[in-house]
This record gives sequence, C-alpha cells and structure tokens, in this order.
Amino acid sequence: VISGLAISNPNGDCVRVQGTGSVTIRDSKIGPCGRAAVMITGGAAGTVMEHNTIIDAGMGAYVVGASNVTIRRNVFNTLRRIGEKYAHATEITRVDGGLIEGNEYLGSFPNDVLSGYESSNVQYLNNLFDISQLDEPTGAAFTMGDSTTGNPGRNNYVAGNVVRRQVGGVPAGVFGSSGNTVLEKNCFTAGIQAYNYSGVFNGVTVRDNAINMANSFVPDTGPINGWSTNINSTNCSLVPK
Repeated sequence: VISGLAISNPNGDCVRVQGTGSVTIRDSKIGPCGRAAVMITGGAAGTVMEHNTIIDAGMGAYVVGASNVTIRRNVFNTLRRIGEKYAHATEITRVDGGLIEGNEYLGSFPNDVLSGYESSNVQYLNNLFDISQLDEPTGAAFTMGDSTTGNPGRNNYVAGNVVRRQVGGVPAGVFGSSGNTVLEKNCFTAGIQAYNYSGVFNGVTVRDNAINMANSFVPDTGPINGWSTNINSTNCSLVPK
C-alpha cells in the first residue's frame, strides 16, 4: 500500500507497478512527473488507484496488459504533452476487467482524456469531464473500441458520466465492439461519435443519454440499439434516472 505521500519524478514515471500481484495507491499527490504519474503493466492484477491528485504529468494512469484494475475518485488536473503523441489522463489498453469510477478530469489535456483500447469487461461509471482545452484536434473526452487487430473489446459498460465542458477536439465516442457494449444515462454536452471505425461494431447499445445532437457524428443509427431513447439536450438534469 502506497498512501499519504507526495510523489514526484521530473525525469520519468512517478509510480510503476510491474509484474504480478496487486498494489494500492491512495490519498497521495502525484506530480510533477516527467512521463506517467502511475504506470501499471506486465500482467499486474487487482491494483487499486484511489483518492489521489495527479498534476503536471505527461500521462495520468497508464494501464497496459493488466486485469481487474480499479481507478476511482482521483482528480486528474491539467496534463501536458511530453514526447508521446498519444498521452492520456487514463489509458486502458488490452485490459481484462476494471472499474473506472468517480474520477474528475479537469483543465487542459494533450489528447484523449480517457482511452479504452482493445479492452473488455470494464465499467466506466460516474466520471466528470470539465476540459478547458484539448490540444489534439482528434482528441476526445473519452474513446472506446479503437482497434488495429479486429478485437475492439466486449462487455464494457458506460453509465453516469458527464462531459460538462470540452473545448477543442472532437466528441467522445464508441468506435468498435466485439459484443455487449452499453452506453446509458450519460450526459454528452459536446456530442458523441458512434460508428464502425475499428472494423467490428457488434452489440452496441446507446440509450437514455442526453446528447448534443448538433455536435455529434453518428452516420448510421441502424446498428445501434436504443438510439431513439436518447434526448437531444445539453441539460444534464434531463438524463433519465
């Protein structure tokens, strides 16, 4: 357990969790960091990152190839580009099982803020995005279902998230699914994107959300279950309970 610390490393990653086993990182201030605030790789299972404040880093939580990871109730406040083009506040790549819940993403970010890439069995719940500037023209508050292998992930659930503000970039989106990908009861004031970008787009449900339709890109609603239940609004109080 790493708890109650102030951790910085201007020359590289601040915290690395590698190999098997679980680590809990909580109640700490992490940053400045010369690369990632927290990097979780190498098959680590059951790692928990909670109640931390992340500032002044190139990436926030960078999770690759791990399983059953929990990232909850952290504040990611203004990250900056350090070398990597694809630098995210929370990156979930090839992860099996996870909970991303109750985090706040505030300030400016270089690219996609929350990225779910080729991951399955992950819940994205009740996260808040208030983005004053998104530098990358193709960046978004969150993305999921991107893939270069034809396996964009399945059994992912996205609910209760609020994109309160997003200046710059493009709308949040779902770009692929191997099955059972559900987005419901979210508020997308900056619109959404939903289309088959990765080559596989099966079992996608987008229902009961408040969406800024004028700022959205959904070229074909046919493959999307529940589309007619969404509300065209930027008023998050109208999201069905």
